[in-house]
Amino acid sequence: MMSGFVKTSKIAIIPGDGIGPEIINQALKIFEILQQKIKLPLEYVQFPYNADYYLKTHIALPDAFLEELQKSYNAVLVGTLGDKRIADNRHAKEIINKMRYKLDLFLAINRVKIYDLRYFPLKKDHLEPIDILLLRENYESSQPRLGGSIYAGTSQEIVHQTFIETQQAVRRFLQACLKYCQQNGRNRVVLIHKNNLYPYSYDLWAKVMQEECANTAISFELMHADILLYELLENPDKYDGVICPGIFGETIYTSLLFLQGGFGFAHIAELNPDNIGIFRITQSSSPGLVGRGFANPIGVFIAVIEMLHYLEMFTAADIVEKALQNLLIKHIVTIDLGGMIGTEEVGNYLVDFINEEITRSLAGN
Repeated sequence: MMSGFVKTSKIAIIPGDGIGPEIINQALKIFEILQQKIKLPLEYVQFPYNADYYLKTHIALPDAFLEELQKSYNAVLVGTLGDKRIADNRHAKEIINKMRYKLDLFLAINRVKIYDLRYFPLKKDHLEPIDILLLRENYESSQPRLGGSIYAGTSQEIVHQTFIETQQAVRRFLQACLKYCQQNGRNRVVLIHKNNLYPYSYDLWAKVMQEECANTAISFELMHADILLYELLENPDKYDGVICPGIFGETIYTSLLFLQGGFGFAHIAELNPDNIGIFRITQSSSPGLVGRGFANPIGVFIAVIEMLHYLEMFTAADIVEKALQNLLIKHIVTIDLGGMIGTEEVGNYLVDFINEEITRSLAGN
């Protein structure tokens, strides 16, 4: 037995809309091979919450499901969300926001690692390994902005929009970030700001970060968001951890995805370290690609790796990550990355590489 596992974890799976079910199916293949080969103690249950369910019931996510999550589940894996039959995608927003706010998921994490320079779009002669943690505040920063408008539809229209931050939420978030960085060997971080536009927010974040870092071995640098975006194009390999308010997170992550290989890698982990973790695939649901084999499953592979880390199934996470690296090095990918095979075939090849990694690990013991 190579696993050393002591308890079973239970995850909920929401395949979602469009290409979501096709992508999630590739994750199920990972779970199955790990269960067969190393007795991975993981149980999963699939749930039907998507556009079809909403159109039938007018419910996006039942309250009873959220209660059950807190009682019986350790993590949730969510596929793509979005359907053109629901013009404002209110079901997707409600699914995401209900889980985020009911489960108090205040810490959002994106890990951006370059597994092979073939997918890196910039020309660099001397490039160190790139493995960046982007940590963004996910509660206050993600709530609907306060504001409104008057005289809408006229040339005199006036709109007002603002956001609120509290020291309590900022401090809780930064404490969790620093702890997470320490646990993952990230001792150099940058805290992102836009002090020219949000001076009061800057003062609060800088003050709390200075106070919290004083109790750690982590060094930090304050950096303007615009400078970071420039630096990511010049010297992306110099960054370990990037911490930011949620208002900047999406723009920074989009730039990092550009470096990593595109939206097929897109994922997010939304966490409450004392509660539960939600792992979502954040590429488009792309209904036009359903059944055509064009859906890129790399994002779900990365989400599974991060989920296994979160569940402290480190051996399994390492096996899947090595298999993913092998997959990318050998360029066994979908058409958006210049490959020649479909979604299901990519998943099958990954399973083959996982099997090889397990065999190699067993032989080494």
